[in-house]
Amino acid sequence: MTLLNNEQKVRLHKLYNEKRFAELELEIEMISDFKTRSAFLSNLLGVAKLRRTDQKDWLGAKELFLDSHKKDPDYIDALCNYSHVSVKLRDYDDAFKRLIENKKKGYNPKINEALARIHFFEGEIDKELELFMENEKNNDLNVRTASHFLTSLNYSSKYTQESYLENCKKIDDKFSIPKEI
Repeated sequence: MTLLNNEQKVRLHKLYNEKRFAELELEIEMISDFKTRSAFLSNLLGVAKLRRTDQKDWLGAKELFLDSHKKDPDYIDALCNYSHVSVKLRDYDDAFKRLIENKKKGYNPKINEALARIHFFEGEIDKELELFMENEKNNDLNVRTASHFLTSLNYSSKYTQESYLENCKKIDDKFSIPKEI
């Protein structure tokens, strides 16, 4: 595994924060190769490649995320990135299987979000909603996932308008800016 010295860590962090992804890619390629690259570096290089619009780069990113996940099966960000790009490429069977295996290990909001996205694309809205409700119960919805949750409630006949309104109020209370007195 490629070990980074402090100077390299600072440089990679700076390039990422400054959104200089082409330079970030070059830096990672210079300090590591595919075989010895750490799970973290594979994931970071995949993230940099996603900033491009060419499908070849997205396929390369997918391969890097999978490599990262294989090197460290507990690196949830790599698995979720793999799932995200797999959905975008409409080739998510393997990602779905890996997410299900990780779901068996216990609750993880990121795993739920990635699974929910796949269920949405498969038209399995009620399964998607169950995952979002689990995240909501654990106070793990963010603005983006709360928006997806509320939107998807509109596509299920399993929930009443009262249930929808109740969920809207909960989410509004959680994310609205407090009014000054």
